[in-house]
Amino acid sequence: MGFPVVTVRSVAICHYFSEEDCLFYDWNDVDSLRRLLDRLAAEPYLLERYRSRAVALRGKFTWGTEREKYVALLRDLAGVSVAPPAVAAPLVIHALR
Repeated sequence: MGFPVVTVRSVAICHYFSEEDCLFYDWNDVDSLRRLLDRLAAEPYLLERYRSRAVALRGKFTWGTEREKYVALLRDLAGVSVAPPAVAAPLVIHALR
C-alpha cells in the first residue's frame, strides 16, 4: 500500500534504515511521538516523501530475498556446503479446521 514508516529508534532498525527512510521516535518518550505526529500534521508533504521511500525500499526486504540470506546463514552455521535447489519447492499452507 505504500504507507510511510513511523517506528521507534533502535539499534536494530537503524542498522537497516536511515533518517531518510523512516520517521523515528524514541520508544521511552511519548512526547517524541507527539512531536513527530504534530510535525506530520504541519508538514503533510512529508507523508508522500516517506511513502515513496517505503515503496522504493520494500523490494529489498521481500521474503524471497531474505529467505536466500537466511538459508545461506543456516547452511554456513551447520557446515553444509550443498548448493540450494535452482527452484524452491512451493510453500503449501493447509487451512486449520
